[in-house]
Amino acid sequence: IVGNAIDTTPEWMASARIRYTQEAWQAELEAIYLDRYATEPTNSNWYEGHTLLNLRANRQWSSSWSTSLRVMNVANIDYAERADFGFGNERLFAWMDEGFNTFINTISSAEFNNGEYKDPEMNMHQYSTVLTNENLEPIISAPDNLKERNLGLLAYLKPGVGLTMLREQILGEERFDKAFRAYVSRWAFKHPMPDDFFRTMENVAGEDLSWFWRSWIQNNWKLDQAITEVKYFNGDPSQGAVITIENMEQMPMPVELELTMENGDTMRHSLPVEIWKRNVSWTFKVPSTMALKTVVIDPDKVLPDVNESNNTWTSSIDGVTEVEDLSPYSGVFTSDQAPIEIETKFSNGSLTLIIEGQPELPLENEGNGKFTLAEAGMTMQFNEDRSSFQLEVQGQSLTFTRK
Repeated sequence: IVGNAIDTTPEWMASARIRYTQEAWQAELEAIYLDRYATEPTNSNWYEGHTLLNLRANRQWSSSWSTSLRVMNVANIDYAERADFGFGNERLFAWMDEGFNTFINTISSAEFNNGEYKDPEMNMHQYSTVLTNENLEPIISAPDNLKERNLGLLAYLKPGVGLTMLREQILGEERFDKAFRAYVSRWAFKHPMPDDFFRTMENVAGEDLSWFWRSWIQNNWKLDQAITEVKYFNGDPSQGAVITIENMEQMPMPVELELTMENGDTMRHSLPVEIWKRNVSWTFKVPSTMALKTVVIDPDKVLPDVNESNNTWTSSIDGVTEVEDLSPYSGVFTSDQAPIEIETKFSNGSLTLIIEGQPELPLENEGNGKFTLAEAGMTMQFNEDRSSFQLEVQGQSLTFTRK
């Protein structure tokens, strides 16, 4: 119905459910009837109503693990066709038709009758093995190029889940809804291509989403965010924690962390997806004021992380990394071989390189006075008393002496 409000309320609305429960099994058959109604005040267009049969089943395996099955609209094919947007080429891009409907069904189910028929929130960590299984083709593949067993997942579920992530975890409801409505308005009853959808969403939302289309639609990439190190600034918990995370797979995503202090207090820390533009590892300081008990990445399990084992750091198990005092390496250095000054500064638990007119660059500590900057192919080796270092870069070797 393309988001039109109900101007003439249906005369009849009814629903009935039959539920069967036996030990850990539960099955439910639901019937919904909606009478015809006008979709605009002039009463020139009418929706003819529908009768739906929905089937749900659930198996509880343990207190923390269950599986669910949902088959929506078992019998009424006409309803699915009438609920379509009225645009798109289903033979080429089924996901732009059926996937969008799947996404809209999740919203309408949540809104209808105070969410009476809303499905439980998905544990995306559990679903990741299904949604990013290595045997799947990319969503953007034409339906006749898909394995038949993958069609339902790639045309319906995965694109629907992807749009939900885009709305709830990336753009936010306000920006997403504005952009999605603009797309519907511009392309209803036409024949949009995927790029038309991508461009409209980006232009109206005001954000480059190429990384998301590339990861979720154009490729079948996986997500694996990991916590690799936790230490305290200057070794003092009251001065904040310095945390290092890594993106272990190809898919980038925003980062949400939950920190639990030793006294039980919690705090959240968010990082934008842009941190992964030029990095697979990111170190940042969190303004905590006491010792940490745990740090969890994606605590709400809303992202399809394929490896949950590296999502949690626990002080009693993983321990706090001791911070080496690198302040003796700080200073200003000059060279007779090059007309520049190089400053090194100990900050946030690491040594940074400062050259006039350039941003500060963090150096990797290789131990024994050796520091590297992989992006520039540069190596610095300090002498024993740290009064000078040998700089190796682009095949040249330069000696710098403390000023």
